[in-house]
Amino acid sequence: MKTKNSYMLKISTFAILLITAAFFLSSCNDKKNEVSKKDVETMNSGKLTAYCDNTLVDLMDSTFQMYRSLYPDVELTIETGTARDVMSNLLSGKARVIIIARDYLHDEDSLMQKFDVKPHAREEIADDALCFFTGRDNPLDTLNDAEIYNVLTTNKKFTDYYKILKAEPTIVTCDQNSSIYANLQRLPARSNKISRKLIVFSTVDSVKQYVKNNQNSIGVLYLHNVIRNLDFKTIPIGYADSTGKYITPKPVHQAYIIQGLYPYTVTFSAIFLEDFKNLPFWFGAFIAREAIVTRYLKEAGVVPKFAKFTLINED
Repeated sequence: MKTKNSYMLKISTFAILLITAAFFLSSCNDKKNEVSKKDVETMNSGKLTAYCDNTLVDLMDSTFQMYRSLYPDVELTIETGTARDVMSNLLSGKARVIIIARDYLHDEDSLMQKFDVKPHAREEIADDALCFFTGRDNPLDTLNDAEIYNVLTTNKKFTDYYKILKAEPTIVTCDQNSSIYANLQRLPARSNKISRKLIVFSTVDSVKQYVKNNQNSIGVLYLHNVIRNLDFKTIPIGYADSTGKYITPKPVHQAYIIQGLYPYTVTFSAIFLEDFKNLPFWFGAFIAREAIVTRYLKEAGVVPKFAKFTLINED
C-alpha cells in the first residue's frame, strides 16, 4: 500500500522535472533569439564586414569599438589592407563598405567607365593633412610647395634650396598601393609622375621607425599618424593659393586645415557598394556623424565633417 509520503515525493520529483525542462527550453529559446538577431539584418543588427585602409586603422579602431559597444546585435568584422586592396574589394563587389583616404585612381576610374559602373555613394568622415615630418634634430623648419613639386618631379634637390642641409635627405613614405602614396602624387606632385627615388615601406610604423633612426630623412604620412609624437616635428609649408596669393607657412594643425591655409588636405570617407539605407549605410553614418565619434576625431587632431569648430582670432 502506497503511503502519503511516497505519493508526495513523486509529485515533488515531477514538479522539479517540469521546472528543469522549462528552464532548458527557456535557455534554448534565448540562444535561438540571440542568434536570430544577428542573422536578420536591420539598421542595428546583422553581420557586417567593413574593409579599412591600413593607414587609417590607428585612428579609426576606436570608432569601431564605439560602434560595437552601442550596437551589440551587429557582428562587426574589420578587415584591413592597402588602399588598393580595399578599393579592389569594393569594385569586385566583395566589400559592402570601405573606409579609405583617397578617391578612385585613374585605372580604377577607367575600369568603372568600361563596365558602366556609376560612382559609389559615400559618407565623408573627416579631413586630415598629408604632412612632411622629420626627426627633432633635423635643421629644416619650413618647406615650400613649389620646391617640393620640383624635388619630386624633376632633378632638383632639397639642397639646391636649403643650404642649411649638409646632405640631401631621403624621402620616406608608404608604398605605391597606399593612399598616402596616391595623395603624395595627387597633391605635392600635382598628379604628375614622381621621378624622385623614394624609400617606401608597407606600414606606417615602418616609416616612422626609419625617420626616427635616420635624422637626415623626411617622412610623408598623415598628420594623425604622427601628431603628439615627441620623436618628430611636422614641417610648415608655404604655397601660392588658387588666386596666386602666397600663403606663408603655418603650423600643421587642424585650425589651419579648417581655414584652408594648408596646401595638402586629404578627405577620408566610407564608400558603399549599394546606395541604400541598409546596415552598411548606418554603420558609415555612425562613424561619420555620431557625436561621440566626431568628438573623438576632433580631439585626435583631424577635422570631422560633422563637427562644429569655433576659431578664436589671436591679436
